[in-house]
Amino acid sequence: MKHRTRRSLGLALALLLALSLILPAAAADTDELTRGDLVIALYRLSRSSMGDMLAIPFDDVQADTELGAAVAWAANQRVVNGYGDRRFGPGDPVTREQMAAIFYRYAQSRGQGFRGMWYFLLDYPDAADVAEWADEAMHWAVMHEIIVGTDQGRLDPKGGATVGQLDLILERYTAAMGWKEFQPEMPSTAPDVILVNEGLKLVVPGKFAVLTGSETLVNDENGILFAVWETKSVNVARARDPEAGWGAGWLFSIGKADEARLHDMLTEDMPGVVPFATDGKGTCYLLYRPTDVRLERTGEITEADVAQWNKLNGLADAVRERFILDNGLTPYQPGDSEPETLP
Repeated sequence: MKHRTRRSLGLALALLLALSLILPAAAADTDELTRGDLVIALYRLSRSSMGDMLAIPFDDVQADTELGAAVAWAANQRVVNGYGDRRFGPGDPVTREQMAAIFYRYAQSRGQGFRGMWYFLLDYPDAADVAEWADEAMHWAVMHEIIVGTDQGRLDPKGGATVGQLDLILERYTAAMGWKEFQPEMPSTAPDVILVNEGLKLVVPGKFAVLTGSETLVNDENGILFAVWETKSVNVARARDPEAGWGAGWLFSIGKADEARLHDMLTEDMPGVVPFATDGKGTCYLLYRPTDVRLERTGEITEADVAQWNKLNGLADAVRERFILDNGLTPYQPGDSEPETLP
């Protein structure tokens, strides 16, 4: 079982300050946390701006509001599916098992979650009360201490949480996801960079374009279509070795695979490769990330260098959402074992 490590007071305070900008502000700390509150917080945490471009599949959520954008985004990411009758229930208190399921499915959409053999017993007297659809998610949430036992030593899957508890829950979740800090948007008036390959479009927002390089790969033997890298690292590497390629500052690539190759890759559990979209015709699109740090610099690496690098490493998640929308793709689902109706 994985345990959290003790972090510095400075990092903890910085994280809590950042989380304070993510929490819904309308409710008091003692109010029950609602399904709408949780989805809004997760939407803000994702830093996505795509929600207002998506249709809302529920009749009880109003468009042209932050809640509407958040729920549309969450439904598009298959994080929530509502109650199955075109009703999301944004004002309903969110249960602990619903919260586990929502967090877990978002983690899965970012390439995290259980793989292979993982099962272990939940050491709580009421563990059998966890719904079947939330069982895997609850195991993951307990393992990462996102959800812990109550003061009475129970798991209480049907119980709820308060708005005041959400900051601590999100702190645990960001630790489990490996997110260390939140960076402000980098303003830029530069135009977007638009790459086209095999009829597919990849857009790098202008605010990132001034810091990155990108290219299309034609007939790549591994199916890579697009590559994006940090310009500064590549320039430093080339100053040392003129033959250095963009791999010195590689941020991510997007490629494709047919069902057979995807099966082989998932069987091999290849690190740094995340399937994220499908065209519904047997082709899956993959996000490739480096599994080592590629921060090249001359002299001492400053805090600003690290902050910029961390921000650029979040670019892949924003780009892939836009890639799905621009190319009419469907978010990839890790498996077909989930029920049709999810909370």
